[in-house]
Amino acid sequence: MLRNKRIFLVDGLRTPFLKFSQYGPFSGGDLAVQAGKALLNRNYFLSDKIDEVIMGSVRPEVKENNIARAVALRLGLSNRLPAWTVQTNCATGILAVHAGARSLQDADIDVALVGGADATSRGNFTISGDYINWLIAFSKTHSWKDRFALLGKWRPSYLKVYSDLIEGSYDHHTNTGLFTLTEILLDEFSITRDDLDAIRLRSNQRAALAQDKGYFCEITPIFDNTGQIYDKDTAIDREVSLESLKKLHALDGPYAIATMGHMVNLVDGAAMVLLATEKAVEKYQLTPLCEIVDSTFAATHTTHLGQSLAYSTDKLLQRNNLQLSDIDFWEFYEASAAFPIVARKLLASDEKCQQYLGRKMAWGEIKEDQYNVDGGLQGLGHAFGGTGVRYVLHMAHILKRHQAQYGMVHATSIAAESGGILIRAC
Repeated sequence: MLRNKRIFLVDGLRTPFLKFSQYGPFSGGDLAVQAGKALLNRNYFLSDKIDEVIMGSVRPEVKENNIARAVALRLGLSNRLPAWTVQTNCATGILAVHAGARSLQDADIDVALVGGADATSRGNFTISGDYINWLIAFSKTHSWKDRFALLGKWRPSYLKVYSDLIEGSYDHHTNTGLFTLTEILLDEFSITRDDLDAIRLRSNQRAALAQDKGYFCEITPIFDNTGQIYDKDTAIDREVSLESLKKLHALDGPYAIATMGHMVNLVDGAAMVLLATEKAVEKYQLTPLCEIVDSTFAATHTTHLGQSLAYSTDKLLQRNNLQLSDIDFWEFYEASAAFPIVARKLLASDEKCQQYLGRKMAWGEIKEDQYNVDGGLQGLGHAFGGTGVRYVLHMAHILKRHQAQYGMVHATSIAAESGGILIRAC
C-alpha cells in the first residue's frame, strides 16, 4: 500500500502499436519521444516541474542504452534531470509505473515522467562466442603469415547469429519457452483448444470494436521521416475467425494443442504518462485521470508462469483490504491465450487458491465483461516496455467511460515475476 503520499496519474498518451513485417521506421526512443512530446505540449506548464524520468525498455538499441536519459534529452528537458531505465522482460512497463510511484513516495520529488517503449521490429542480434574470440585473435595478429593461419581456422558456423528477442523469450533456467509453458497448463486447468481459440477471437473482436468506437483516445498520431502518418493500432486482425484458427497446425508440446494463433504478436509502441503527488496536484490545480492506489511484484516457479498473475492479485487485494468483487475491471496478460483463462480459474477455485496462494477459500469469479474489455495482447500486440504503461493508462479511461471505481492491471515476465497495479478513478 502506498502510505506516505497519494500518487496520481495526471495525463498520458501513447503511440499506435504497429505490427511489423520488416525493419521498422522507429526506434524505441523515437516512439517515446513522439508520445512524450505530444504529452508535454498539452501539459506545457509541467515541463519544467518534472523531477525525474523513468522508462521501461526490454530491447533498447545500443545508441539508446539508457533510453530514459536519451528520451529526456531529446525532449529538451534539463540535462540536470535524473533519468533511469528499468527492465523485467514482459512486465517492464508495469515495473516502470511501479518504480515511478515508489520514487514519488520515497523521494523529495513531486512530478515524474514515466514511460515504456520498445521497437521489437529492430531486435538486436548477437554473434557466437567462437566468432568473437576469432575476431579478437585476428585483431591482435600483425604478420600476414599468422593472419593466413587464422583464416584457415575460420569456420562457417561462426556466421550463426542469435536473436535477442528469441533468446530473451525463453527461460534458460528451466529450458522452457512460451509454447511449452502453455502446454503445461492445459491439462491441470482443463483448457481445450476451443478455449484458446475463443480468447484469440475475443481479443481481436473487442479490440476492433474499441477502435471503431474511438475508445483508444489515448493514441497520438506519429510521423516517420518520410512524412507518413501512423494513427491507429495495426496488429488487430479483423479477419480472424474460429474457422481460420482451426486450420492452424499445433506446435510441439506435451499435448500438441497450442498453435501460433495462441501466441502474441510483437509490435512497436510506446506509452508515456505524468505521475504526480497530491501536493503537486493541488499546487498546479491538476485534474488527474486516476490515483495509483498500490503496486506490487510477486514471483513463483517459472513453470507456473500462467498462475503468477494470481499471485500479484492476491497481494494487492490483501494489502488493501479489498474483495475481488470490489474490482470493476481487469487487464490480464495475454502473451499466451491460456494465461487469462488460468488466472480466472485459479482465483475462482478453493482448491487452486489453497495450492498456489495458501488461501482456504477462493477469491471469486471474474466475469467475461470485466476483463480485457477493449481487447488484450492477442489483439493489440505486445510492445514489451510499452505494454504495461499502456495497460495503466487505458484502464484509467475504461474506469472513466464506465463511471467505475477500481481497476487492476497485470503482466508477467518469462521468469514468472508478476507485476500488478491497482488504480482508482478520480
